[in-house]
Amino acid sequence: MTPNVFISSTIQDLNHLRDSIRDLIIEIGYNPIMSEYGEIGYLPTHSAEESCYLAVKDCQLGVIIIGKRYGAVSKNGLSITHNEFRAIREKKLPVIFLVSEEVLSFKRVYDANTNNSDLLFPGMENPSNIFNFIREFSESEINNGLVQYSNVQSAKQNLKKQLAHIVGDLLKKYFDPVKGEIKDILSEITTLRHMLLKNEQDVARRFASAFRFLLNEENEYLKDITEIASGSLEAGVPELLINPNLKAYLASKHFQVKVFSTEEATNELGFHSGDNAFKKGIKKVYFSKLPFETIRTQASIGGKPEYDIKPDDPEDARVIFGLGQDKLWINNNAEVLLEAIYSRLLEKSL
Repeated sequence: MTPNVFISSTIQDLNHLRDSIRDLIIEIGYNPIMSEYGEIGYLPTHSAEESCYLAVKDCQLGVIIIGKRYGAVSKNGLSITHNEFRAIREKKLPVIFLVSEEVLSFKRVYDANTNNSDLLFPGMENPSNIFNFIREFSESEINNGLVQYSNVQSAKQNLKKQLAHIVGDLLKKYFDPVKGEIKDILSEITTLRHMLLKNEQDVARRFASAFRFLLNEENEYLKDITEIASGSLEAGVPELLINPNLKAYLASKHFQVKVFSTEEATNELGFHSGDNAFKKGIKKVYFSKLPFETIRTQASIGGKPEYDIKPDDPEDARVIFGLGQDKLWINNNAEVLLEAIYSRLLEKSL
């Protein structure tokens, strides 16, 4: 099925931007639904405005574009765009919220002043209504990530990225071959737990909890280390649970751990010196950054990092570590991240 994308905004002031967004939606093979192109079905039993809200029901995604105009106000005191947004929310559709950078700058000034009703913002119509509209979206529990734009090109580019994230998330959810294997493993663990003697059930519960934890995507780094250090997850999980931290666990497995600065780690493990690291026993190298988030979270709008850790140096958020049969070479950020994953494993397994 080709997705229908409902595009909502004020029209007169944003017509060029709307046309460009429409071109992008068509270019990637989706169907844009826009009133000015006759893609809203106007029914004789409903007003033109009500027909727009009904059209949302046949869509799979909404794009809201916010500029300097709030738009004509309906009987309920909200603009048509605002009501269309609520119709999208009511249907629980994903929504991409594009907001002018200039409007967001004005909103910061508005929020910082107690007597904001006296403030004037160049070119803006009903600024308080626009700011309240933005606040309603951003204070939602989920799907609340604003996407800024400064011009037509940046709006198209940022929208394209968000669409790619959403598609990536759907592919991950519905076509992940690991899911079936995980279900089988967890089923076996559950069966074994019930077979254990009563006084061993707490041990089985902790084992199952830790095992499930390591199978989650955001904890894959610790899973990989455990499989190498202990030979398998089955053997490694009990050993993880009896050690207070990663450093103690690796020491019990006689692992050689070297902590480098980021520059040193890059020199030792980077692309130009990978052969050198391989000769020293490093088999696999990992690169990411802090705060740490998975592809799944990156693909969601408004998702929070699984490990919201700030680096000591704001200018250096890189996470680099190399893993060998009995070696772990890490930079400082990687050490902090891996210990945080280990700590959470112990917390979840209490």
